[in-house]
Amino acid sequence: MKPILKIITLIAVAASAATITGCAASPSLDSASSRQAALTAGKPLKIYILVGQSNMQGQAQETTLPYMALDPKTRPLLDKIVDENGKPRVHENISIAAFSQDGPWSGPYYDVEKHGALTVGYGSALQSDSLLGPEVAFGITMQEHDNQPILIIKTAWGGKSLCHDFRPPSAGLPPVNEKTEAQWKKDGTYEAQMAAYKERVGRFYRLMMKHVNTVLADPGKYSKAYDPEQGCEIAGFVWFQGFNDKVNDYYSVGGNRHNREYGPYSDLLAHFIRDVRKDLDAPKMPFVIGVMGIGGKPEEDDPFRKAMAAPAEMEECKGNVIAVRTANYWDDALVEAAGKVSKLWDMKNNAYTLTREGDIDPKSIAAPGWQSVGNPPPEKRVWRYVTFDIDEDKQYRNLLKGEEGDVRFFNEDMPAPYADWRRPDFADSAWPSGPAPIGKGDLKVKIPEEHSAWGEGNMLLMRTNFELNPADYEVFRIVIMANQSYNVYLNGHKVATYVWWKKGGSYRAFELTKEQAAFLRNGTNVLAVQANISPKDPAANWVNAMLEGMSADDYAKLIKLYDSVCTPEDIETAKGKSNQAYHYLGSAKIYSQIGEAFANALIELKNN
Repeated sequence: MKPILKIITLIAVAASAATITGCAASPSLDSASSRQAALTAGKPLKIYILVGQSNMQGQAQETTLPYMALDPKTRPLLDKIVDENGKPRVHENISIAAFSQDGPWSGPYYDVEKHGALTVGYGSALQSDSLLGPEVAFGITMQEHDNQPILIIKTAWGGKSLCHDFRPPSAGLPPVNEKTEAQWKKDGTYEAQMAAYKERVGRFYRLMMKHVNTVLADPGKYSKAYDPEQGCEIAGFVWFQGFNDKVNDYYSVGGNRHNREYGPYSDLLAHFIRDVRKDLDAPKMPFVIGVMGIGGKPEEDDPFRKAMAAPAEMEECKGNVIAVRTANYWDDALVEAAGKVSKLWDMKNNAYTLTREGDIDPKSIAAPGWQSVGNPPPEKRVWRYVTFDIDEDKQYRNLLKGEEGDVRFFNEDMPAPYADWRRPDFADSAWPSGPAPIGKGDLKVKIPEEHSAWGEGNMLLMRTNFELNPADYEVFRIVIMANQSYNVYLNGHKVATYVWWKKGGSYRAFELTKEQAAFLRNGTNVLAVQANISPKDPAANWVNAMLEGMSADDYAKLIKLYDSVCTPEDIETAKGKSNQAYHYLGSAKIYSQIGEAFANALIELKNN
């Protein structure tokens, strides 16, 4: 079943509660759903609600799934998630309706709803089919226990707090800072500001209820196993959130952000449990609290973890609320391996950094043995360069959504006068000339006395010649300093590209493959760079580039150094990570174990 993806706009208003059993009637079942209907015959459709922030969304790339095969404890679960070819299974007996927010990092953001049979692809970016979170293992485990088709409703948004964003109605409004309130009154905007404040607080609680009730109003749209005569049953609720509340200043004592009292989080979560049960007319609905476990160390129960778990010990919640300690599934081996791979990456790719005095910081030279090559030497080379304005929307970094996920690109199309600028025989004699670096603005470090001015345009093209005998070296790399996006060419062939912002004074390195090194000629070579002004700092950018080489003996020593830092086994293990530590390393293994634990916790509540 192909998932149905829809970009939608919702008004953040509270929705009326849906009946738990006997949901609204929906169209009759088609023949394709007959097997599901047979399993559900005489039973209400069981519905499970998953809610939270980015870790409930799920940040794990599908590529991290094979790591689960390395551990005998998680191999059986992996076999349920993927088929014999390693491809994600589509679980026809498990339906899911997911609602979240999507869009490029810089915005704008838009609401997205996606539903279909459960498989990989219901993670943080719903427009991508390669991300997953706890929902996959949760659904598999839960459906096996129930032995009937189930429907998961998942609503999650990254970077949202319980204190403000998910704040439950019965908790009331948090007080406005006295100085802020006084300023509103002074400006004469108090009424408007308070109205906007009331709209912001609890907005994602209301969006959550809006989506849940949309699904409950027409469950047949989301699950072909739904029988209107039997209705549906909300069989459990899982809450997996907390990072923003832990790190922000909502719970600071006396304005000291390093001294926080998290008791109010426990109170808010208790209100949240009561309110969702009331709004869903499910007074004893089984409720799972996913206690944040970033960093592991389950034996060290910090104050925030205690505050998250506390509602499960309340008298009214005993037997129907349970806390799952997700720190138990933290992967120290993955952290260690990923750290080694990161160190190896830095050694290979971070050439060096300039000090504030403009000298090379000796501590930053990670990979010894490299030396600048070619005559004249880099500091004596003459660059020809030109700057001009281009359409920022077409040429600057962009973020697109496609079948392969996020695609960042830097357009290479040039205006007619510069269409062939990369070719070695391009006539650049009329361009301005001078030494590198070429730039403008503040470099954040001392600018060399010998340099060239960028000019007024937002795009820079620069070229230089040097003489070289490639046979004198075993390997080569490009070393470049630039604040923003760039492409690097050797004799007309692109050999390096980068699309991120980088602080001025830092040099990155790109080792050439054997195929790329073959572009070098015995004799005259042309090194060319295309770069643009950084949107983060449009007043400044400095660019310099050079070719470095290494002898066979030195390269053999360097390989031994690399192996001492990071083994092939470390590299294989590190493939289990795809995101930051605060996203449980973007690890399918961690998220899947957490999802399985959530399901088992609900099963425990049911058995009690």
